[in-house]
Amino acid sequence: APLTDQELTSLYIFLFIAGEETSANLLGAGTYNLLQGGNGCQQLASNATLAETCVEELLRFDPSVQIAGRNTLKDLMTGGKNIPAGATLALVIGSANRDETVFDAPDELRLERTPNRHLTFGLGTHHCMGDWLARRQAVIAFKELTQRFPSLQ
Repeated sequence: APLTDQELTSLYIFLFIAGEETSANLLGAGTYNLLQGGNGCQQLASNATLAETCVEELLRFDPSVQIAGRNTLKDLMTGGKNIPAGATLALVIGSANRDETVFDAPDELRLERTPNRHLTFGLGTHHCMGDWLARRQAVIAFKELTQRFPSLQ
């Protein structure tokens, strides 16, 4: 069935707020984390080709969305625990992005980290629709910031 005007309006508002809020948080937290880690801004200023991996690392290191709620559709077993169908789960994205079995030195901000299989934008049907735009905005913003203010502190 086609969406009603009210459903479309709600969807537009949700997409705008979700995209704007998370992008603003990425830029703010990303700038903060670049400044905290020592020479992050100078490193990016001297090598603009790092912008793509830098953004991925900032997304992993301090995701804008820390927790996502999900409901199980069927019984499942994970980590030796049985989780029944219909259970509500709180998935801690920030913790998953610091999993030491996936990331070497996960508590360190490494602008050149590859591969970087973070879960900041989710997976599958729950993958963020605005991930491409958020990444592009951040790459442009961090390149400009560090080019214009290479000795930012």
